[in-house]
Amino acid sequence: MKLKAIFVKYLLGISVILLIFIAGCAKNVNISSSAVQQGQSAIGDIPVGNSKDFRAPDFIVTTTEGNTIKLSEITAQNKPVLVYFMATWCPYCTQDLAVVDRVYPKYKDQVEFIAIDLDLTENAQILSQYKTSRNHDFIFAPGYPEVLTDYGIRGTTAKFAVSREGIILYSGYGVLNDEQWETIFRGLTA
Repeated sequence: MKLKAIFVKYLLGISVILLIFIAGCAKNVNISSSAVQQGQSAIGDIPVGNSKDFRAPDFIVTTTEGNTIKLSEITAQNKPVLVYFMATWCPYCTQDLAVVDRVYPKYKDQVEFIAIDLDLTENAQILSQYKTSRNHDFIFAPGYPEVLTDYGIRGTTAKFAVSREGIILYSGYGVLNDEQWETIFRGLTA
């Protein structure tokens, strides 16, 4: 009887882990061309939040190259930012970032792309190896609990398009196609 109870707890634990993994690696998402629009309001009037039309929570992260970057310093330079939450073990992140590799180069001088790891067990070395092995040409940084909390991260492939003014123009989960990424980058550079 004791063995049966242990087995049931084991199966329940495995089921919960699988549900979290499946929910975290959201695969499909819809985005229309009107999903990304330039924010017009004065920054002081807009509360901080983690969804569209809110001021993006500020953060400081250390990149895989050892540089410290702060979101508000990038937007202060009149540069929009795409903040992307991922993990090296996530197949949907690998798929999504491969699309970014095709689309982002023409926006690289106009938009900063920051991939932040949500798996707190993955360090800068692991991320650097991931970045190098896939020839990604954008910023990677290990995650920080406060950043994940501030952005309300529930899983991988989370993305936030942040305007030059620091306003979230788009937030969503899932793998995007070339056209959808084009729409986001065009909206950020408009």
